[in-house]
Amino acid sequence: IGLADRSDYGDRFRHLIRSITGISLPASKVRMIDQRLRRRVVAFHLPSTEDYLQMLLEQPGMELELREVIDLITTNTTSF
Repeated sequence: IGLADRSDYGDRFRHLIRSITGISLPASKVRMIDQRLRRRVVAFHLPSTEDYLQMLLEQPGMELELREVIDLITTNTTSF
């Protein structure tokens, strides 16, 4: 993936996260997104996180998988 393509893909993923959760991730977090979603990419036998994003956006019935993405991307903190 070229730098321009990677930036576009990263922007699309960050926009998806923001539209679902309201959380704005900086561009510097694209690598973190790749790392956290790697297992999901492998589980679907896809070659890249970009292909995974395309699947999420284009295939119907991806609501449960989107929940999985949100759980993996966001950090849940509990304080007592």
